Amino acid sequence: MKFTLVLRPSACVVALALMIALLPALASAQQTDLLAILKRANELESARQYDAALVEARKLEAAIKAQFGTDHVNYAIALGTLANIFRDQGHYADAAALYQRALAIQEAKLGKDQPDVAMTLNNLANVYNDQGKYNEAAALYQRALAIKEAKLGKDDPDVAQTLVGLANVYQEQGQYVDAATLYQRALVIQEAAFGKDHLLVAETLNNVAALYNELGQYGEAAALYQRALAIREAKLGKDHPDVAATLNNLAIAYQAQGQYADAVAVLQRALTIKEAKLGKDHPDVAVGL
Repeated sequence: MKFTLVLRPSACVVALALMIALLPALASAQQTDLLAILKRANELESARQYDAALVEARKLEAAIKAQFGTDHVNYAIALGTLANIFRDQGHYADAAALYQRALAIQEAKLGKDQPDVAMTLNNLANVYNDQGKYNEAAALYQRALAIKEAKLGKDDPDVAQTLVGLANVYQEQGQYVDAATLYQRALVIQEAAFGKDHLLVAETLNNVAALYNELGQYGEAAALYQRALAIREAKLGKDHPDVAATLNNLAIAYQAQGQYADAVAVLQRALTIKEAKLGKDHPDVAVGL
């Protein structure tokens, strides 16, 4: 039985992009400091303080609704911020509903081929991927990818984000050659844009390693997991949930090679991190168990 994890793309990258997109509208309108609320929500989400992040996100939603109404593009940002947090908590149905509402607003106000629309398509695809709705996820990733390549260029880091998501789906569907091609393309883009020790590079390395696990290439997988682990520990600290995700996958590679003591030690460390940071009822804790 295989338990390989494919690390899902992070919502925090999109949240930051949305925060930047919000700047001009808020500045020109001279409204209360909505950007500060959004920034706090994103920072708390990044720190895995989800209850506190949700308080700020709800505050943002109420303030934008009062000032702009519910059919303004800024309201779509508020909905997306809430959805990001729900997804991180494992509340996938709630997250999907909010992303769908945000997408409808953006398509109506901006058109269907804009980068902001692509970002929401990408986020909704992430949730479908989480839920195992792979065909629906692939269709949205492909649409997001076409928009990003046309509007941003084929070597933009946002393109790499969508390539990783689509590769995740292909891997889950057993389309390993297609998945490997997309992962490698994403890795080239990210290393060129950010350097080889960036967190996004670690995320993609983790995914390529997961693919090697699926293919039974456990030695190669372990080497990539170890590289990703070193980056994450250096950038995030040794008790971060993303470190736990990499530890969990490294344990699978160890187990497959008969290194059972190493696998157990790594799994126990990962589980301790997840329970402390995510809570004992989170789906990722179930995977660790």
